[in-house]
Amino acid sequence: MSDVVSEARLAEPAMLKMLKAAVTEARRREAPSGIAIVDVSGLLRVSVLMDGAVPLANEIVPKKARTAAFTGAPTGGMPAELAAKLASAAADFVDLPGGLPIVVDGVVVGGIAAGGMSAENDVAIAQAGLAAVDIATLTT
Repeated sequence: MSDVVSEARLAEPAMLKMLKAAVTEARRREAPSGIAIVDVSGLLRVSVLMDGAVPLANEIVPKKARTAAFTGAPTGGMPAELAAKLASAAADFVDLPGGLPIVVDGVVVGGIAAGGMSAENDVAIAQAGLAAVDIATLTT
């Protein structure tokens, strides 16, 4: 048994490509947003607060991305009672729509989220970011 663990992680070029695609989708929808990508540990790797986005998005969006990465599921789908309990227990937990896990070969390697306008736009913007890359190129 090895004393060293090797694990997949998000590659910078892939994250930047995802961010650019999400920003492009937000502009197409005329929905200025905050967009964030975190690694599996919840560390914020890239983010942007687009011109015209609500400043609060800068606080909420990374939390949505972390929630998606930690739970391995899209945000916004938990029963309200469970989401409230988790939010009170963990300051970084936010179950608002717009956060998606980034999964490679069945393993969560991070999360992407968008926020600032409507739940529909938030989800679509995050989906556009995730769709911008070939999952096989996400890790190094």
